[in-house]
This record gives sequence, C-alpha cells and structure tokens, in this order.
Amino acid sequence: MDVTRTEELEKILESVCGTYENDCSKCPRQKECEEYCKLEGIYEIINK
Repeated sequence: MDVTRTEELEKILESVCGTYENDCSKCPRQKECEEYCKLEGIYEIINK
C-alpha cells in the first residue's frame, strides 16, 4: 500500500508537534506543518 503525502506528513509531525511548548516558531518542521495544513484544508495553525 502506498503511503500518501498526508500520511507521511502526519507521521513526521506527530513526533514533534507539541514538543516546543506550543510555540510553532521554534519547531524545525514548520515547512512540513504548513504543507500538511494546505493539503488538509486547514487555514490556520492553532498554536501559532
């Protein structure tokens, strides 16, 4: 089964999301988070 880009991003983000005390500006995965939000139709990162 092929892993979709969305699933790939979820796996990456699940390992880091929340580890920067909800300060997304410190997260090294901001680019992936923004891409995930665009793919999922989320227009605002909640913890920004």
